[in-house]
Order: sequence, then C-alpha cells, then structure tokens
Amino acid sequence: MQRPGLGRGLIVVGPHRSGTSAVTGALEALGLHACRQDDRFPPSAWNERGYYESRSLAILDETLLHHLGGAWWAPPDPGPNWARDEGFGALRLEAARLFGEAHSFDQWVWKDPRACVLLPFWDLVLGADMPRLIVLREPEAIAASLEARNQMPREFAIALVERSLRLALRDSAERPVMITAYEDALADADAWCRQVVAFMHQVGLSTAEPTSFDGALDLLDPGLRHHRPESERNRSAGWLWQWAYERRGIHPSLAIHGLPDEAPETDANIRLAALTFTPVTRQTR
Repeated sequence: MQRPGLGRGLIVVGPHRSGTSAVTGALEALGLHACRQDDRFPPSAWNERGYYESRSLAILDETLLHHLGGAWWAPPDPGPNWARDEGFGALRLEAARLFGEAHSFDQWVWKDPRACVLLPFWDLVLGADMPRLIVLREPEAIAASLEARNQMPREFAIALVERSLRLALRDSAERPVMITAYEDALADADAWCRQVVAFMHQVGLSTAEPTSFDGALDLLDPGLRHHRPESERNRSAGWLWQWAYERRGIHPSLAIHGLPDEAPETDANIRLAALTFTPVTRQTR
C-alpha cells in the first residue's frame, strides 16, 4: 500500500545512460510531475534537455549504496530482505521526508538509476504497489556512453548494466510494470505515448487535460541519441537484455520466471570497479 502523504506516481528505473531522463521528461509532459525545479540536476552536454532527477534523492541513494558497500558505478547486490534491517530505519524516515519535499504532488514521476538496486528500500518508503516503468537500452550503447562520459572501461559498464537491470526486474516481480525500450520510444514516439497513457490509466494515474503529446514528442528526439552499439552484443548482459526485450509491454503483475542468472564475471568486475575505478566527466562544451 502507498504511504500517506506521498501521493501516487510512477517510478522510472533503468541503468545509467539508458534513456531514463528523456522518458521521465516525456512523462512529465503527459501530466505527471517530476521533482521540484530547484532540486533538479541542471542540463548538461550529456543531457541537453535536462535530467528530471532529484539531487537530494540521488544523494540519499548514493549514501544507501555506500552503506551497502557499493557506489553508482559499482552497484551492490545486498541479497533478500536487506531493506528491513533495523539499521536502515532512520534512513527510511529521512527518505520519506526528502521524497515529500521533492515531490509534493498528488501525482508524480521519479527516476534515479541508482534505484535499480534499491527498490526494496523504496517499497518500504513509498509502498510496494507503486507502478514501475523499466527502460531498456542496448548494453553496448550504454557502455559506449559511459566510456565517453566517465571514461568507464567497457567490462565495468557491462557489469553495471547487467546487475542494475537484473535487480530492477527481480525486485519488480508481481508489481504493475511497463517494460519499454528507449529505441522504441524514439522510433515511434506517438505510439509509445499512447501505450504509456494506457498504462498510466490502468494504474490509477491521470493525464493532463486535454492530453497532448507535443511536449513528449519534443523530448523523444532521435537526434539526442549519441551512441549506438558498435560491436557484437555482450553475451551475459545481452541474454538478460533479450529476456527483458521480449517482454516489452504492460504487465499488471510482472512474472519473472526464467529471469537469467547473473554472469559469473559480473560480480568480479563490479568488485574490481569498486576498488580501482574513479569516474570522471569529460566536458564537451
């Protein structure tokens, strides 16, 4: 059940650089409210139209990842029931306070790529029945984008994609979920908007009246996509991506039977990233 005073909304989840910013902006144009303006990360050369992401909640999520022994570039896998640990009680209260300040609306959309691995925590804060929109993008395209933005080695980026996406799928089981591909949204934005509106209505969220797709279509601009896969799909993350890609669409209660196991090398690469990698940002303007 949703928590009193925090409204109802849609959680957008997907690995870093998977298109969640454009999707969240489109959802705001369709009638949901992203976080308040003064709490948003500003646009940059990497997201020219903006991130639609709460700075305060991103900082909180990064704190959570550090408590779990990870970071955004080295996402942990804390195992089952971790979020119910009494040691996270104070952080749950702080999360509810910060979320209420950032999203003081009856209807909202919230995205933070870090939430891919933190959904059990946010289930306890927002309510386990909160609908999710899971965004897919080719792992190799994400890896190319992370290399360009953060100088992240390909093997670390692929590991980040696999763990983030797998945990987002696993921890969305039996919840209302729409699985979508960033490429599909760009290829036919009008059809994508219609499907998203249908999902919103199914989960009890209303659209702006009169509903117009114009603002959303402006944000789903194929010209803003800078990286495409240039090499053969990674075997481990590619299998997971394919499994999810075949399940694109609306799921009133997501079934995850057959969800691929994490590849053996993924944990080793994430541990190595945690020990040796420091992300940097290249300024292109």
